[in-house]
Amino acid sequence: MERKMNVLNRIKELQNERGWTNYQLSQEAALNSSTIENMFLRQTMPSMATLAAICEAFDISLSQFFCETENIYMTNDEITVIKKYRKLTKKSKQIIRVMLGELD
Repeated sequence: MERKMNVLNRIKELQNERGWTNYQLSQEAALNSSTIENMFLRQTMPSMATLAAICEAFDISLSQFFCETENIYMTNDEITVIKKYRKLTKKSKQIIRVMLGELD
């Protein structure tokens, strides 16, 4: 039996992880807010370009977006750090990456 991913549910899931509204997603993805709103209101699939912009905003690849299983073991502390990192702005993420680079 073939199972299909609900793309809109996946987008909502990623928004919820970050605490983003539709407007915040549109800003992070550099998309018109009506594009995001209409996608959910009309239950229409985003175009590939829109989905790519959304994935970039979430700082994930398209393959990560569609991956339905986690193959990496993480501790609860690691999961907490990643969830908090995902909620940061792009500028804050860059600061964290610089700080982590100094730990080598």
